[in-house]
Amino acid sequence: MHSREDWEAAVEAGLGGRAEAEALAAFLAARAARPHDAEEVRFARGFHDVFLTIGVVILLAGATFGGLLAAGIPFGLILPAALAWALAEVFARRRRLVLPSIALATAFAVLCGAAVTSVYAIATDLAATGASDLPIGWTERTMGLVGVGGGILAALAFYGRFRLPFSLGLIALGFVVGTAVVDLWTNAGSAAASLDFLVVGLLIFAAAMAFDMRDPARQTLDTDKAFWLHLVAAPVIVHSMIGLLGVESRFTLDARGAAIVFAVVVVVAVVALAVDRRAL
Repeated sequence: MHSREDWEAAVEAGLGGRAEAEALAAFLAARAARPHDAEEVRFARGFHDVFLTIGVVILLAGATFGGLLAAGIPFGLILPAALAWALAEVFARRRRLVLPSIALATAFAVLCGAAVTSVYAIATDLAATGASDLPIGWTERTMGLVGVGGGILAALAFYGRFRLPFSLGLIALGFVVGTAVVDLWTNAGSAAASLDFLVVGLLIFAAAMAFDMRDPARQTLDTDKAFWLHLVAAPVIVHSMIGLLGVESRFTLDARGAAIVFAVVVVVAVVALAVDRRAL
């Protein structure tokens, strides 16, 4: 934004009349004061970030493939996870590039979750000893929860180090996946599973609202943190509510099912308007 002295100097240099300078200054001031998008999220500064992210993904994919061939499990997963962390020190902590940081956070969480799962399987040797004495699905459920827990802890560590808002979305998504693992291997009925997902979705929504309430003007990174949490909470809440109301299929709906889906969407839309969050 130009200062008053700049406009005075331009007038004195004969670049325009005082009236025109005053009008232009008022126009630019009004333009700068326009309300900004309340849900603006910073993803990329340009194609530089996009191409850099593609390069990061290719590099990590090659490192993972080569690591698995050379070192096997779990070291073939730990090495690319370490590489992702090292790259994050440059792109997330030093250069503050959001899109590459999102790719690095996702890769780090997934690789750590897979590595923890493999370590757990090797350490306990579940596939070779005692598996026949365990309840059906116990082995798969435990390994799944261990992997999800490893991914959540990795995302939490990433957030603690780099303060990337997207990491909170990964943590929330981890709890959603963990809920799915528990419901899948305990043979929970559709109503019980929907209720579990609804509870998790509402908790994530409450966390998002907590960040929104800390930043009502939406001028800090708290609004980005809330955005990612809302983005995870929304589909979980919608699908769990539809399931609780007895709609079995989202693809072949009768008149009753269509009315229920429409009503749920209207309710969520009203909530989205009330909290001013299009992510819902």
